[in-house]
Amino acid sequence: MIAWFAVLLRDDRIGSQAGARIFHHPYLSDAEWQRNMDRLRKAELLNPDRHWAVTRAGLLLPRSTRKAERQAETVLRSEPDNIDAWGVVLQATQARDPKEAARAAAAIRRLDPLGSRR
Repeated sequence: MIAWFAVLLRDDRIGSQAGARIFHHPYLSDAEWQRNMDRLRKAELLNPDRHWAVTRAGLLLPRSTRKAERQAETVLRSEPDNIDAWGVVLQATQARDPKEAARAAAAIRRLDPLGSRR
């Protein structure tokens, strides 16, 4: 149990630092940006939670909406009710694929019917 906790703690530290670095420094060099994205992948070590995969998808949005959408879709294949992944799909597609954006918006309303009224 202690070993599992240590792995999860390590994953959280690595992922949090990498995500914050990308988020708070939007003008990182391509190499530095990629290094931090790789660190986010490493944060998934032995962790079935898809949090870091969705985080990567969201951080891809400013650089490539198509890559962000693909990353979110990989999460949705294993977790079709992941509202955060649907949110990334919505953001990634709303300007270029209205049909897919509408599908994402419908999924979000289905998963959070009260939230969609706000």
